[in-house]
Amino acid sequence: MNKRELDFHRNKSDKYEPFTPQAAIRAFENEIVPIEYFIYKSTSVKSIEEKPYNFEAIDRMLSHKHPDFQTTRFLISIFGEMVTDRDAERALYAAEGINTIESRYNKRIEHLKKKLKKHDSMEITQELARLYYEIALINEKQRDIKRYFLKTAYYYLKETQKGRTLSLPNLELLINILLEFKFYKKALGTIKSVTKEDNPRLIFLLAKVEFKNKHYTQVYYALQELRNHIDSLGEDTKKLIAYWTGEDGTTA
Repeated sequence: MNKRELDFHRNKSDKYEPFTPQAAIRAFENEIVPIEYFIYKSTSVKSIEEKPYNFEAIDRMLSHKHPDFQTTRFLISIFGEMVTDRDAERALYAAEGINTIESRYNKRIEHLKKKLKKHDSMEITQELARLYYEIALINEKQRDIKRYFLKTAYYYLKETQKGRTLSLPNLELLINILLEFKFYKKALGTIKSVTKEDNPRLIFLLAKVEFKNKHYTQVYYALQELRNHIDSLGEDTKKLIAYWTGEDGTTA
């Protein structure tokens, strides 16, 4: 599981959030949260999610040429809300922010496509699949556009599979694409066809797919199995395990 998934696009009720710059830098050093936590905690007296939004903090995040995807989704969620603001200046700012993010994706995609025409490369094909998947999720509210990008991501991913076994990152990407299409049974069949590995990422992915298929007992067993890897798990995953196993005093 990506160690940076504890990020700005989060639910405070079940994920760790450092409340001081010192706590944020310690969490970053231990790979619990991205560095952006320290940036906004050290420059702002309030969380970036709180309204009215801190535009300087948002600008700093937007100015990063290669932000992680979760940060990008967080920005899109903010801009998506602001674009309907009655304040014309705020709405324009949000629209420009969305355009900036989408333009970056389009430029990277076109650059890779040109490279792929000159040289057939599995690495480039894999990267195109990932980028199309990400831009599909960015267009969450535009169903037809999202579906088109998901189909394109699936196409590039299947190209990398010809005569090869999917790597774990690509397997995760394939499963997530199938889940976005709501092909839950196909996702389950796909992951179960893979040789069973004692890998926490694969176990967590299985739990996710079982949950989508409403096989809650199997989710419980998978998360129980994850306890064998507890020292390598992030705080969000540990809390998820505690919830499903009843260790936090609740029952799933």
